[in-house]
Amino acid sequence: KTVPNNYVDNHFDLRDPDKLLGKTLVYLNKGKTDVVSRSLTILGHHLFGEEESVLINLLGQGEVAGQVLTSLQETCDKEGVKSALQSVKSVQVDIEDALLKTIQAEQNSFEKEMIDNQRNTYKQWNQDREDELKKQYETMQRNARIEAIEQTKKEISSAEEKLFFFDNVDTYEMEKVEKHTAWVRTLPRTDWNMKNYPMSKYYKKSTQDSSDRKVARWEKREMKRGPPK
Repeated sequence: KTVPNNYVDNHFDLRDPDKLLGKTLVYLNKGKTDVVSRSLTILGHHLFGEEESVLINLLGQGEVAGQVLTSLQETCDKEGVKSALQSVKSVQVDIEDALLKTIQAEQNSFEKEMIDNQRNTYKQWNQDREDELKKQYETMQRNARIEAIEQTKKEISSAEEKLFFFDNVDTYEMEKVEKHTAWVRTLPRTDWNMKNYPMSKYYKKSTQDSSDRKVARWEKREMKRGPPK
């Protein structure tokens, strides 16, 4: 049985649209003190479902847009928040129009800079790409030249060996002897004298001739044939 994971990180686990919208409003208006930003921050905390004390503290910091106050009065069921709403000063502000003006001002302030940065980024990317392609091409050419030089050296060495073969016969013979001697040294040290080599009595070669030795078939065949004519 799988144990359910009841931990909620309030970020990646968010699925409720109200919580997602509320957290977005709080994030976008963080650190701003104007009426619209403060009002949207309060609305965001309300949608996210913050504690009653957080909303009461925010409501006591200043004026709030009338649209937000109306929304809170209609949807909030916390008694402390409802009591705090009675003492908050309402300001009639067109939030949509204020946001459009803010966006237009931000656009006028940063549009040219952002466009220039984007153009410079593309130019730098193209330059880096060209430099990397050039570097890779030079590396391939260098490797090809090195490979061609190595192949030429092998061919010259082979041709030289053929031309001066008979002049170097003595050298080849000496190398052969040296290689054979080195190979012999790798063999295990043992006495290969058959007289001292341990063998079964049946297979061990006798040192004395025996008259009752069994004659082999090939010897009988040779005796019948007689001496060669």
